[in-house]
Amino acid sequence: MKLILDIQDQKLPFFMELLGNFNYVKAKPLAPAYAKVPEEIQETFGKMDVKNQSDDFFHTIQQAKMAELWDNKEDEEWENA
Repeated sequence: MKLILDIQDQKLPFFMELLGNFNYVKAKPLAPAYAKVPEEIQETFGKMDVKNQSDDFFHTIQQAKMAELWDNKEDEEWENA
């Protein structure tokens, strides 16, 4: 499992030493440019959630009209012909 932490620069040496005491933990600092990538990914997924909510909203609104257009007697007769 990977975990990203935001640690104050002056506390980083202590924290890295602390993590080094655990043989099952691998720790390495990220360059500032790479540290921004997870934030950008999280921001993108946040925007996707908003998009999915609007898709769900429009889908719900359209269900009644789609039922009216597709669920009718003429279609049933055509399918049984």
